[in-house]
Amino acid sequence: MKQIQISTIVFALILFVGVSSCEKYLDFEVKDKTSKLVVNSLMDGDSLFSANISHSLNILDDGELKHIESASVKILDADDNLVEILTHTTNGNYIGATKPLGGISYKIEVSAPDYATVTATDKLPATINIISADTLGKIDADGDSVLQITIKFQDESSVTNRYILELYTADIISGALFMRPASFSSSDISLGGSGGLGGSDTYFYRQAIFTDNLFDGTIKTLVITTEDTRAYDSFLQLTLSNISNPWYEYRRTVEAHLANQGNPFSQPVIVYNNIENGFGIFGGKMSTRKKISY
Repeated sequence: MKQIQISTIVFALILFVGVSSCEKYLDFEVKDKTSKLVVNSLMDGDSLFSANISHSLNILDDGELKHIESASVKILDADDNLVEILTHTTNGNYIGATKPLGGISYKIEVSAPDYATVTATDKLPATINIISADTLGKIDADGDSVLQITIKFQDESSVTNRYILELYTADIISGALFMRPASFSSSDISLGGSGGLGGSDTYFYRQAIFTDNLFDGTIKTLVITTEDTRAYDSFLQLTLSNISNPWYEYRRTVEAHLANQGNPFSQPVIVYNNIENGFGIFGGKMSTRKKISY
């Protein structure tokens, strides 16, 4: 399972981005000095329930961020019935024994000594069917050998879907499978491209995040281009993940925040948070994978 863990200090510092660039000192009153629980938990239909638990620091606190190893981490269903209690392993990581099911709402409830109990609710979206993924080798405008991949999938009707598209190269060496994320580009307007009306393609490192606002309920055709690695890779793997709105908003705002780092003229970005009485994210995704053989 892949889990992105953003340092919890982001939630405290992000509100003040850009203020210090003018080298002006501001007096302010810190209204909330209480440390709160921070929960990072991504439900994945392919993986067991899991979570990482830590705590926040006050803006004036120069102490070290610490993981919480004595928390009670419960997964509940929509009726507050206990699904399971996660077990601590190491470094604030907790794991369960069951996998979440698509289309079902879940609630995470975390409590720990000296902290207020925190909760969050989310629902795993449906699995999206990849109808086909066809490749075509070609030479691009720079004279490089590339692969053009045409992907077709069925989008849900009257439902706002949010997607992550990922591409991996795969190698089988001595019977072992090695996979590496691959970069790709596209002119598709749904992915932020020009729609083939001129201009450069949009370039993606590892993955593209997008919504179905422009193709709701249709069979969507996406065309992406990547390096031609047929001479030394065994196959490609395409992963299309349907992600919940909390996970989408979290990823979108985190990436906007990271893109603004080092720019004193950028506007502050508040990272999305859906943990009541605390900080962090409880979101979900359902993934479909397609092997593209050479």
